[in-house]
Amino acid sequence: MKTNKHLMLSGIIFSIVLFSWPLFMALFQPTGSEEEQLNSILSHLFIYKLQFVNAFLIGPSLIYMMLVQLQKNPRGGRIYTKMGKMFLALYLVSVSISYGSQFILFPGLLKTGLLEQTKVWYFGSFSSIPYFFNQWGYFF
Repeated sequence: MKTNKHLMLSGIIFSIVLFSWPLFMALFQPTGSEEEQLNSILSHLFIYKLQFVNAFLIGPSLIYMMLVQLQKNPRGGRIYTKMGKMFLALYLVSVSISYGSQFILFPGLLKTGLLEQTKVWYFGSFSSIPYFFNQWGYFF
């Protein structure tokens, strides 16, 4: 496929994923105390997982778009390109852990009823592991 087609495809994919994110988030937002939020999530688990599957796809679609743009217009030296790719990789790993844990690890912990372990992996808590990785990823 030609670079121009990749640019168009990557832009369309990224736009769809990015603009659908607020729509999915509007479907369900838990409120109340942390325990009430966890109970609410348990009763709406499919929607909660769907929200984070969509959020999980933001990183790969963004990286696809950025790599295609870099291929189309390779400005700068090799060191800048390598550093940029390193930062992209660190971003992808961090946000993948953050968002992926919400539809892979978190639901299992929530179903077991282990409240303290579940809170550590709950994205809605500012002191949780996924929230840390999310902020760390956007640092890059």
